[in-house]
Amino acid sequence: MNRVVSDSDVRVHLEDCKGKFNIPLFNGSRRFFNKQNKKALSKNSKLAALIIKEYQMGHGGLIKLDKNYFKEQVEELIDEYVLAVPLLTIDGKARKQAELEQERKKNSELQKKVNEIEQLKKQQSQMKEEHDRDKVDTQKLVVDILKKKGIIEE
Repeated sequence: MNRVVSDSDVRVHLEDCKGKFNIPLFNGSRRFFNKQNKKALSKNSKLAALIIKEYQMGHGGLIKLDKNYFKEQVEELIDEYVLAVPLLTIDGKARKQAELEQERKKNSELQKKVNEIEQLKKQQSQMKEEHDRDKVDTQKLVVDILKKKGIIEE
């Protein structure tokens, strides 16, 4: 781990203190994992997701009873981890891919809404045309009735 961190130039050696860095090696990576993992969106409720993320950190849960009453299957832990992978990767490629997928999803939702709006506009114009025809028909009917009763002349 020490070699990987020194090759990546993530940590900066503090000049004042001998052998100290701005980010502790293992505690800094745990802190990074915890922060990024909690940023990841979850399919579960917020409380359940928080408990699962605490399990992933090696903790027993939020409260002591979680260890006994909140049992998670390995598959559920893996699902939560997979959701956090783009945030945990240092390489920006996976993060960009996740952002691209999210943008594509937004675009498809927007396109659906645009199509729905166009369809509603067509329905509105059809209803207006029908209303105008009904209005003309009603006016003709009223004129015919008035002519039959002799109220107006032809």
